[in-house]
Amino acid sequence: MEKLLWNEKLNIGVEIVDKAHANLFRIVGKLIELVNSDSNYQNACKEGVKYLEDYSIKHFAEEEAY
Repeated sequence: MEKLLWNEKLNIGVEIVDKAHANLFRIVGKLIELVNSDSNYQNACKEGVKYLEDYSIKHFAEEEAY
């Protein structure tokens, strides 16, 4: 699978939101790395997906408030 990288062209011009979006890309990129490299990736992915879910809920609540 191809590596997922943040591209500054995706910035919307709101620093806090741009940083959060870049972090979402990093989290998903780490999940992709786990699937590609760890023979026991299922457990790691469960934890990673839970983290992504929690972070996404927090991020989108903050973004809506903004």
